[in-house]
Amino acid sequence: MRSFSWLAVGVAVGGLACGAGADTAVVEVPPFEKEIAEQPLAIPAGGKGTTPKPCADGREPAHLWQGEYPGPVVDVTTPVTVEVQTDLCGAEPKKNCTVAAGIYHPWANATAEYWTVRSVEKYVLEKPAVIGETNYPAGTVLEVTAYVGEGYCGMRTGGKDIDGSCPDMLGDDAGNPVARREGPEPLPETQLVSVACAEGGTGYWPISEEVTFQIPGVKPGTILEYGRAGKAE
Repeated sequence: MRSFSWLAVGVAVGGLACGAGADTAVVEVPPFEKEIAEQPLAIPAGGKGTTPKPCADGREPAHLWQGEYPGPVVDVTTPVTVEVQTDLCGAEPKKNCTVAAGIYHPWANATAEYWTVRSVEKYVLEKPAVIGETNYPAGTVLEVTAYVGEGYCGMRTGGKDIDGSCPDMLGDDAGNPVARREGPEPLPETQLVSVACAEGGTGYWPISEEVTFQIPGVKPGTILEYGRAGKAE
């Protein structure tokens, strides 16, 4: 798994970090100053550690919540007991974990870690294409490992991590697509946040709007502006 450059908050691939309490400070992000091509968007905070292994079903953990405005924003208003995974892939036994009150989002809680477990999507270049500053020949295989935002992706080719325009955004001078998608349809993605359990230990809490906001004591927060998230008014 790769480490992305950062605009919002610095990032490095890592293991578990403790969740923050209710008094966690909002992470301030400087205004957008560089071109997207130089510095991708929406990269969350995280600790340092070892590279996670791919899942048995072929999905891989990406150390971010994807997109220009990643969501949801989770407002835990009072400590709640939730079911968490003990590994990113969800293959190991799950456990109950009492989570501290606080805002859980990459732009509001810099001590937690945010992950998306997603399928790696394979593309093959049918024509030469420039990605970043490198010219890749026809036949190059591109594996998309994460969607960063604004049409930019984290990718892998020949065992090397790169980032640049997503393969489905690449075109020739006439605007025709130059990359062909291969392989099965991607599996559903899972978003997780690392949390410290009041009972001891840590876990990965799966986050989804459909399930998470049905838990008493948990409600939606909001993105206050680009780079800041907090409680909804």
